[in-house]
Amino acid sequence: MSRYNRRPSYTVSRAVEDMKVRLNRAFAALRRQGLIARQNYLCCSSCAGYSITEDAVKRVGKGKKVNGCVFYHRQDTERFLEGNTLLLAYGQLDSTELGAIGLTTEQVGALVVAALEAEGLEPHWNGDPNARIELDPEEHVITMCLERDRARQASAA
Repeated sequence: MSRYNRRPSYTVSRAVEDMKVRLNRAFAALRRQGLIARQNYLCCSSCAGYSITEDAVKRVGKGKKVNGCVFYHRQDTERFLEGNTLLLAYGQLDSTELGAIGLTTEQVGALVVAALEAEGLEPHWNGDPNARIELDPEEHVITMCLERDRARQASAA
């Protein structure tokens, strides 16, 4: 069976819901750090990247600082809601008008990973600016179980 055609287990479905809450908080933190951070944004990477770059050019034109971007698109969301790995795109923006906008792609990737980790998520990224950052809901089940066990131990003490 294809990985993209399976139904998530109840536990994985709960992990996906928990991850969405944590992602919302991480993306809000990244926006505060000057990144254009979009979730479930447009249909694909090409459309999302183009639109975000246009937005960045407008923001810079108004004197606002843009440090880069992070996003996932609707196709990513559909796979994620089925219990598959969520892939995050990120990086420096490149416009024909202004050239490079923001930090280097490696720096943006490091900011994204740090924000995700600060919310208790476990992103996978090898530092390669050409690789997307991955979040696996099946691995998040383990995180949720550990947090539940810690809370039980703390309340029993």
